[in-house]
Amino acid sequence: MTLNQWVQGNANHEGLLENAQKIFDALHIPIRLDTLIDIPDSVGYCNYWVGSPKFWRAYMDFTEPFYRLIENDKANRFGMRSMVTHNNMPTYPLLPFFMERLPTLFLRLNPQFKYAAFNHYPDSLLRKAWGDTYPEMMACKAAKEQQDRAAFDTARNRLLEKLQRYEQTGKTKP
Repeated sequence: MTLNQWVQGNANHEGLLENAQKIFDALHIPIRLDTLIDIPDSVGYCNYWVGSPKFWRAYMDFTEPFYRLIENDKANRFGMRSMVTHNNMPTYPLLPFFMERLPTLFLRLNPQFKYAAFNHYPDSLLRKAWGDTYPEMMACKAAKEQQDRAAFDTARNRLLEKLQRYEQTGKTKP
């Protein structure tokens, strides 16, 4: 459970958070990626989207400055051409991992567009998969929905402590 999709991405694609922040700063977009709290039901980890013509016009207008900045960055100051590890292979540029996070950010910044996130994990499955950690996971989710960083940090720390206890005792499933 991470604070947002940028922090999550940085854990798997080193440099994403720092370089993305440089891009937002260069474009004067007042967002702090290290403190942004994603709302769970509005996050999309997906490279395909369905939208109305109005949505696509607005989204393309939103992404155009990113495209121009990155395309003209021949010196790679923003790191989007840097090769990063994905699935244990350092063969992908950072750019697609940056771009796949923009639709969620766009929707956050443009609440006039409605969205429907596909919930493919019913509560009964989550309870079974998360076991004893279900309360902490749900507390993290609730804190994110309330945009309460302190509550998120508290719930996440409780979750991590519980997971560490499981690891120390050799328990294989929470």
